[in-house]
Amino acid sequence: MKGTIRFILAIALAVLASWGSLYLAEHSGSYQAAVRLRPVGTAQPQTCGQKAGEDDPARRREPVEAFGDQSKLAAYPDVAQVVAYLSGLDPESRQQGLKDLEQWGAQHEIYLHAIEAENGRYFRSGLPEMLLVDVSSNKDYQYLYDAHLICWWTLEPGEPHWIEHFHYQVFYSADRAENDLDRNFNITSARLAPDDQGRTEMGAVYETCSGTGAPIPAYYLMRLGTDGWQILWHTSEPGDQWRAFHGVVAFTGPGLEGFNISGDIWNYEGQDEIFSESNAGPHRWFSDTWERQGDSYRRVRATIIPSAYNTLINFMRHLKEGQTSQAVQLVADRNLITKAREAGMVQPLHPRGQDWVIAYNNDVHLLTGPITFITGPASGTAISFKKTGGDWVIISIKK
Repeated sequence: MKGTIRFILAIALAVLASWGSLYLAEHSGSYQAAVRLRPVGTAQPQTCGQKAGEDDPARRREPVEAFGDQSKLAAYPDVAQVVAYLSGLDPESRQQGLKDLEQWGAQHEIYLHAIEAENGRYFRSGLPEMLLVDVSSNKDYQYLYDAHLICWWTLEPGEPHWIEHFHYQVFYSADRAENDLDRNFNITSARLAPDDQGRTEMGAVYETCSGTGAPIPAYYLMRLGTDGWQILWHTSEPGDQWRAFHGVVAFTGPGLEGFNISGDIWNYEGQDEIFSESNAGPHRWFSDTWERQGDSYRRVRATIIPSAYNTLINFMRHLKEGQTSQAVQLVADRNLITKAREAGMVQPLHPRGQDWVIAYNNDVHLLTGPITFITGPASGTAISFKKTGGDWVIISIKK
């Protein structure tokens, strides 16, 4: 019975909160245009910092734990308040209002994460001013977002002034099967650019493990059309080619022609772990380049950054597989192969995944060495390295 009452109350609140010139469609990717029209430069009441009264219906909402339609309904009143706040910002007060958005949300018990898109503040470029906002309705799990908003302002000629239009679009996490944006996604960066036909496009980077301490970014290519933003491509499509653990995405040109992602390798290509690799490390490092091809991207370069740790892993794997000729390429002296076997560095083929533990002080040791075994038959063995050419080779094995 209580569940039914909460369900009906959520619907009623949604209708009340969106009544008038602000309203929300009830499906993923709902798009509203020209919510507010006003001449540029005219003053509007400043809504920044205003706190809802105790009788504000949105402050009386019940927590909704179920993920799905109820979660979506619970987000409606908060989304409506955010849209009302943003649409009420006039051009003169907007920058301060955007800076105060998250503070305003906390005062209303709405937990927000927002960023402005690059290139989005210069109307003369033909690109709109753009804000992306993640909305959480759960005070206990503020990093789980029920809705992901795209909000933008455009200018059109009018008499006697230019007319500003506010637009917004909502992607609900409950509809993740349609938009692939989940509750633990939060926006970290975005860039706007025109395509060769003058249409506005956006490259958006979302963190997909919000609150876990293990950032794994995802990239979305979107295009703005008459029906709002369409997701053209995202990084779940290339499958295993998308390496992103602890990743950082950086655009490689002035627009959306390409980007580079660099980060940590963890269980790369399904290989068993030679060493125990927790979230904090140790890890090898990668750097991949993706280039735009039509309405998608293709990985054109996949690099593992040379390091002492990478050399040690490859050396251990060659010894384990009996690939002596390959292992010899990673040592300064062939006699080090014998020393490695005597030190107990050859892991058995079965069971796979020995997860031996190594000691290192910081990433510098992973890059240059030395590296010391602290578990397994080789415990106490110290490995030293030297950089030769562009890679690292083993120069000493001491137990």
